[in-house]
Amino acid sequence: MTLVWLMRQVVPFAFPPRYYRLRPFEIDGRLFRRLGVVTFKWLLFKSRVELLNFSARLSHGRRGLHGLERGIREAETDHAIALLVMVVITIHAATNAWWALASWLLLANVVANVYPIMLQRHTLARLLPVLQKLGGRDRR
Repeated sequence: MTLVWLMRQVVPFAFPPRYYRLRPFEIDGRLFRRLGVVTFKWLLFKSRVELLNFSARLSHGRRGLHGLERGIREAETDHAIALLVMVVITIHAATNAWWALASWLLLANVVANVYPIMLQRHTLARLLPVLQKLGGRDRR
């Protein structure tokens, strides 16, 4: 993840705006809660691992909320890039019949990238209504 973050600092990258648009099930949040995203967030907080997220920091005031939104999108982008790289590596391991390695890579990818992406989207779904009430434009 740190390597992806560093590379993105050198070569800025973002997915097309439609990627970041929240879907109705993400805004609703029930699916994320059923999948344990809130528990995952609690575990990150208790383990202090969330401190490693350089992008998503809240500072003071309205400007800080917009910075938090940008940071959430950047963190999601980093995890999505890492997810895609790990999927390619996992497919390579599976095609070579390295089943144990492919299984571990799959599990690691879910914990290190899929759940963080879901957490970022869950957080963004909660943040956007606040930004709208404060006069921010709709970015869904």
